[in-house]
Amino acid sequence: MDTSNVNNIIQTESGNPILPGSQGRGSIGLWANGYRQLGGKGRSEDGLMDINSLPKRSWLLTQNGKIFTRSRPQYENLMLSDFAIATDPEFGIDNSGVGDQADKISSFLITAQKTGRVAYFPGGIYQVQKTVLVPPGSRIQGASWSQV
Repeated sequence: MDTSNVNNIIQTESGNPILPGSQGRGSIGLWANGYRQLGGKGRSEDGLMDINSLPKRSWLLTQNGKIFTRSRPQYENLMLSDFAIATDPEFGIDNSGVGDQADKISSFLITAQKTGRVAYFPGGIYQVQKTVLVPPGSRIQGASWSQV
């Protein structure tokens, strides 16, 4: 991540730096904050991480040992009718964070996949209290801050 001319990359709400930036040219590879599992034992951790020292499963790697990545699909050639929108009356899904939406979301995803549409979640909070079923071959997109 390029951190050129950034005062604080990460800071508290009061402005105290957690990860100070650089006034000149600079970059960081990986910074993490949270609970980390290490060989069955976990601990809270934050700070710069050496990405090369992190264990990586073989199925995540390319033939040359790099982490597999794929570009995000672009949908500029699709019509509005090619999208199923979670909050449309057809699906009745609430994104206000109230009530369990798991069954409605599972049904929505099944319908979108069966009809070949992209399942789209507008911004909001979709409360779920059990497992949501995602059919193989599903295409799912969401607005920034759509949270399931």
